Amino acid sequence: MSGVSRTTIVAIENNQHAPQPLTIHKLAKALEVEPNQIEHNS
Repeated sequence: MSGVSRTTIVAIENNQHAPQPLTIHKLAKALEVEPNQIEHNS
């Protein structure tokens, strides 16, 4: 699907680390949204 591991997604969701730009791009592509639509609050 996105090519991003479940572990990475969980870590991002739990604010354990900020996503890398490539990770945001992969998730956006899988979700069919623009990368700027994926917001990460720290």
